[in-house]
Amino acid sequence: MLSRHDKGACVANHSWRQSVSAGALALFSVVLLSHAAEAQPAFIYSARPDAGVLIVDGDGFGPGLSVVLDGFSMRILSMTSHQIRATMPTVDPGSYRLVLRRWRVEVARFIVTIGAVGAQGPAGPAGPAGPAGPQGLPGLPGSTGPQGQQGSQGDATVTPSGGMPGLRVVAANGQTVGSVVGVTKFSGTDPTIVARQDNGVWLALMLDSNNIQGVALPPMFLTPACDGPAYALAESSPAPLFRLLQRSDWTVPTGFYPGDPVAVQSFVAYSPSGDPVNDCQPTANTGWDQPMAAGPLVTVDLSNLPAPYKVQ
Repeated sequence: MLSRHDKGACVANHSWRQSVSAGALALFSVVLLSHAAEAQPAFIYSARPDAGVLIVDGDGFGPGLSVVLDGFSMRILSMTSHQIRATMPTVDPGSYRLVLRRWRVEVARFIVTIGAVGAQGPAGPAGPAGPAGPQGLPGLPGSTGPQGQQGSQGDATVTPSGGMPGLRVVAANGQTVGSVVGVTKFSGTDPTIVARQDNGVWLALMLDSNNIQGVALPPMFLTPACDGPAYALAESSPAPLFRLLQRSDWTVPTGFYPGDPVAVQSFVAYSPSGDPVNDCQPTANTGWDQPMAAGPLVTVDLSNLPAPYKVQ
């Protein structure tokens, strides 16, 4: 039979083992949660400076993210799942590599141009522009007026090249950019959405009076060296009715979009800056290795549509 002393020793020994087991289980849970958090991808759609603040729009933002601009760790002012606002350091005009890290793992990279060419353009929206909404219901008919005299026959209506009847945007050389299908006025710099057809595909262009704005996802590749055909990511699957015209660099008069067919597939390499010759990165463990909707990258020459733009 155990003495009171022996019983006390057994109870203490059992409690000690329970504490060690609970501590090991808690540490194992923290390690699992840490790895799960590091594995969560994030995406950058656009980045722009605004009065000393760098505004980063994208998706997948959350706890544990840090913002690094060319090796400089930036102080985060605010963060939502779709936008980060961080204090801008003093830098010379140029292009800089922007990196998002979750704990110690890089989860997103982007090239942001700061004051390199011309005046700072307006802020872009948080995400790709959606297609125009459906036409509203017609109003109630009024009373029938008296019959008028027969007029002379007018000229036939001509649809401008690249657009549809209605309000249209024209370039400085008189060329039609496209038809106005959307106007957002949440702030003074919101863009006008213009529809333009290219090779049978309807595109959505974001314009202000001086710029065809640049929002771009990185070109994707099925080959490790980015030496095969390039693919452009689509905003959704199946492909949207209007596909966003994307631009990696505002200083280059070229845009691109996902052509047909748009299909969900996985890629092994991508070019964060849009320059696959000098910037080809593997997608492994970056979040870009997930199956995504994409189509063959089709380029659009914008040099024949010079600014300024106006509505007619």
